[in-house]
Amino acid sequence: MLIFGITYCTNKYNMYVHILLELITIGRILYFGCVLLLNKAVESFIWLFKAFIESMGNRVSKTIFTDQDAIMIKVIKMVFSNTQYCLCTWHIKKNANQNISHLYNKLTFKDKYFWTLMYRCRLYDEFESTWKEMEEEWGIENNNWFWRLYDLRYKWGLAFDCDTFTCGITSS
Repeated sequence: MLIFGITYCTNKYNMYVHILLELITIGRILYFGCVLLLNKAVESFIWLFKAFIESMGNRVSKTIFTDQDAIMIKVIKMVFSNTQYCLCTWHIKKNANQNISHLYNKLTFKDKYFWTLMYRCRLYDEFESTWKEMEEEWGIENNNWFWRLYDLRYKWGLAFDCDTFTCGITSS
């Protein structure tokens, strides 16, 4: 499993810090790598991922956790075509706090619906009925951020990860 994290422009040189963490669970050790890139170009990510694969003895991860960065998603599909791509729940919560703070800061919404959808719904029907109930109670049917999140539910909802190797990890 590969966990890929990014910290944007955190130094005075405006370089992107990328952290790669390979977790191999069957009697193997944990591998860790870090690289500084000057930009977020597709070519830079391709180079980064190919260099990482080479450093891992050309073994490709079964699962990758990362955020919703469009360029990264494109490159993951290109370089890791047979790898399951999952969204990091930490980033989803961070984005929720930025995009729907008027709801996310209400404990009744967050606990009864948001966290339930993210961590407690284990069955597809349970997820769908909880989402529908949340729509009706909180009036989110016209919120674009929610619908983008719903469209990506297969990348973050536990009810949909039965074929994904995650070791129970949901966050980078």
